[in-house]
Amino acid sequence: SLGWIQTPLNTCARALPQLALFVEEIPPQVSTPATIALRYGPLPEETTSSYAALLGMDTLVVIAHPNIPSGQLETLDVRLHYTSLTSEYLTFSYPEEDELRQAFDSLVLQGQRVSPHSRLAPDPAAIQQAITAGTEAIGYATQNSLNNFEGQSAPLTSPAGEPLQLPILAITPEEPQGLTRLFIACLEGVLP
Repeated sequence: SLGWIQTPLNTCARALPQLALFVEEIPPQVSTPATIALRYGPLPEETTSSYAALLGMDTLVVIAHPNIPSGQLETLDVRLHYTSLTSEYLTFSYPEEDELRQAFDSLVLQGQRVSPHSRLAPDPAAIQQAITAGTEAIGYATQNSLNNFEGQSAPLTSPAGEPLQLPILAITPEEPQGLTRLFIACLEGVLP
């Protein structure tokens, strides 16, 4: 879900030439001996990490084909599209262990189950590609992942009308020191 973060990672790696940066994309449920793990928050309950830094925030958005009326992109309507067995539009979601799926299920669906007719996508780029290719569909992503997206997007909102924000976290096994600390500080400065 954080595939869009490559550019900020490279910016900070260039700013710290003595740092060796190795990036590996792994599912969030897989533990790793990484020095820094990046993810959308909140932290999973089973996290044994002793340190998490808030790097920035990202907005959860609904994305859709341009032919879908913008009135169908309100949070309540999106919930209906995703939970209905007879939705007029194709919906895309992510695997249950995905951070964006967990946030969407909690914040938008509020405990309701995704319809079995919803299609699974591996990442936001795949949903954007399907919609751009002409599929009259609805999906969700984060604002920062929309890179040259040719469909329409709208922020998903809370009942109070505020955009749903997801924290971007850097998780380390212990409080970072040296280059790791400098790298996290750099990311805090370049992420939204």
